Amino acid sequence: MATMYHLEDRVSYLFGDAPAYKVVATKEQPRVRDSGLYGAELPDGFDYLLIKLPIVEGVKNPFIPVREAHIELIK
Repeated sequence: MATMYHLEDRVSYLFGDAPAYKVVATKEQPRVRDSGLYGAELPDGFDYLLIKLPIVEGVKNPFIPVREAHIELIK
């Protein structure tokens, strides 16, 4: 089954503590840099990796694995 959201989409996360998150990886589109795969594969049972917005320089901005049912596109 194809994922509903795409890389760079801004979404809200049901269990999040920020108003917005960005999709940085999906099962079909893992996060890739010039040097190869970036970050781990998605854990079993999860559909996306998100990162909290705004991204703050100098602060660790961890990836958050989430299920598709827990996010909604911000229009």
